[in-house]
Amino acid sequence: MVTDYKMPGKNGVELIQRIREISPATRIVLISGFVDAMGMTEEGSGADVVIMKSANEVLQLVRAINRLSKRSAAKQPAQAKSGLRLKQSAGS
Repeated sequence: MVTDYKMPGKNGVELIQRIREISPATRIVLISGFVDAMGMTEEGSGADVVIMKSANEVLQLVRAINRLSKRSAAKQPAQAKSGLRLKQSAGS
């Protein structure tokens, strides 16, 4: 569990990288309203699952958690792609 990490000035991808450094076996689901606009993917973000915020996000989240709970091995830490930088919005 990440307990000492501060988010100011950081974005979600950087947080995922830090989580992977501390606990590579942690399953990570990224949910964002900017998935399409920013071209977010599992490979680019380091998350196990990337879900677009929508009316169906709860169903997608349940399905993703079911899949991840059945996965025998955790995802290996991803190398962040330098082209993917998430901007923090004022509301986040």
